[in-house]
Amino acid sequence: MMNASGYATLFLFISLSVFATGDKSKTDYYYHQPKVSPSMWVFGKTGVMIYSDDGKDLLKSNANTEICEEASSRGVTSNNCGFKGVVSDGNNYIWATNTQGGSFVEVFSIESGAHVASLPTCGFVWNIDFHPLRNEIWVQCWSPNAESGDEGHVDVFSASALSLDNRQILTGDLSLRGHGTVVVDSSLPRIAYGNVLSSPILSEIDTNTMQVINNYTVPLVSGLYRMEYSHVNRHLFMRAYICCSCGIEGADKAECSFRGDPSYVDVVTGPNPAMNVTGYCGHSCEGTAADSIGIYEWDTVNKTMVSSHTTKTGISGDPYVSPDGKYLIILANDGGRVATIIATGKNGEPSERIAEINTLFSEVDEEKGISDVCFIDQGDKQVVLFASTLANFVVLADMSNLESGGSILTKKIWLADESITEIDSNHGRGAVRSCAWATGTNYVWVDADKAQKVHVIELSADGDIDKAAVIRSIEGVDSRMMIHGENHATTRMNDVIQTQIDHFKVSMVDPVRTDIKALETDILGTQNSVLGLKPEVQLVKNSMASVDGKIQELYDLVDSLNAKIATLEEAKVTDEKLNDVVEKVDEVEETLVGQEGEVVNVQSSLNAGSDSSNTSPSGVAIAGLVLGICSILLVAITSIRNFPSGIESSYP
Repeated sequence: MMNASGYATLFLFISLSVFATGDKSKTDYYYHQPKVSPSMWVFGKTGVMIYSDDGKDLLKSNANTEICEEASSRGVTSNNCGFKGVVSDGNNYIWATNTQGGSFVEVFSIESGAHVASLPTCGFVWNIDFHPLRNEIWVQCWSPNAESGDEGHVDVFSASALSLDNRQILTGDLSLRGHGTVVVDSSLPRIAYGNVLSSPILSEIDTNTMQVINNYTVPLVSGLYRMEYSHVNRHLFMRAYICCSCGIEGADKAECSFRGDPSYVDVVTGPNPAMNVTGYCGHSCEGTAADSIGIYEWDTVNKTMVSSHTTKTGISGDPYVSPDGKYLIILANDGGRVATIIATGKNGEPSERIAEINTLFSEVDEEKGISDVCFIDQGDKQVVLFASTLANFVVLADMSNLESGGSILTKKIWLADESITEIDSNHGRGAVRSCAWATGTNYVWVDADKAQKVHVIELSADGDIDKAAVIRSIEGVDSRMMIHGENHATTRMNDVIQTQIDHFKVSMVDPVRTDIKALETDILGTQNSVLGLKPEVQLVKNSMASVDGKIQELYDLVDSLNAKIATLEEAKVTDEKLNDVVEKVDEVEETLVGQEGEVVNVQSSLNAGSDSSNTSPSGVAIAGLVLGICSILLVAITSIRNFPSGIESSYP
């Protein structure tokens, strides 16, 4: 019987075993979850949907009730997510800003698609950027609130330690509100830049101390927003926001807009300068006559303004810089008629307008017709997709020949039947038709939030944009923005492994294959040689059969002679009978001599072929044996010839 102590020990052992097994199972479960990378992520009010690159498979979905807080807006209570911006760190997580029920940065696993964390941040977070060298996420908040504990307009998160709480960064007075941008880049390891729509200040931030180290006042503007950066020339491109007049004679806007009540402003740009007149500053002045500065170009190395850029007709627009940093594209407030291409130059030198693309989405003046741009790198083909909230089509532009001075080819791709006049995308304040390229593939996604669907466009593998077409439309998908999620660390590791495999194939496998091929050739040659020897082998076989017959005849003659000799010995033959025997012996001798000649001929024939690898050694040996037998028999006959004299001496 086991005592109490023994039972306690057994119970403890079993408990530890169960816990250990449980931990192991939990770990195994986590690391054996289905992988979703690489995949296309669609963010909307209803949550996050994750699809295969080609859109055939829904890999995972995260409902809004699992991500976003319940909150009331305009009398309606829901969990509708308020996603504003999204980036990928390319390794562990997808990061998205969210304003539903507060201000959060939502974190998702790039491998499994699981929702990992909701990180609180400063008020009304929107713009978001990733710093690859520092492995940090930087966000800009539009409405920081001191009563909520906010200390600045910019917040920073570590992609390596999610719970690390960094200090917020103040760019100007905390009372400054409105849209803003923060920019970080691997070519600017120690510096970040921030701006606010309600301030003419460009703030330079030390990424180590997370403090503003310089403020640069930008001339003629009421504020700065929509800032992009090119690592090619290390220049910033930021839209200059200005003040404009409205509702008065000679005003920049005939009527004052719906964006709140106008105030008294100073108009210092455009053809109608005026001081202390009724008007607005900021977004309400986009596309007006006063919006003439365009996009400022700032040199981050020399800390100076280099130039400013507008369309050919002098209209300002939003800046978009290509991922390779070579081009700035201006999306003007011209209804989406034209996209202006600026080539980024050398550091310290102004970039240059080199081309225009006629997108022709609409002809509505002062409207922002192009809402998103996707850059697609197909190796020797560089393609850009333009999406608009004012049309049911997108425009593809092949810019491959641009550097060599060639023309830009374009193609219009309809997302809905051309006869449908209702636009399937929302338009207006905050509305956007988003696009996203499934990196490294031929698939580009475009959404239609009003119609609750997304479209998958397949490009031709040879880069011919005329072959591009919509291959799939997925219904019932709420979309605010999209991003392609891929674990680049895993991809790099796979590439390294593949490189090693390729090296092994070249250094080890390929030489073996060459040797095997040479051996196969040798075997084939040997097979052909063997086939060529078959007639000679048959000849030897036939010769051997003939020799076998001759040998048998000799054996028969020997048996006959032995029989005759035995008869003579028994009968005490006389001279007369001996003479008869001698005659018979003579006959046998002649026969043997003839047979010996034939055997010699066979042996010569066999010896003649002895140089060939096909000559049978046994055939040569047998021929020699037969010749030897013939010689013995001849000796025996000679003895028989002397036999009569022996007999005569025995019988008087």
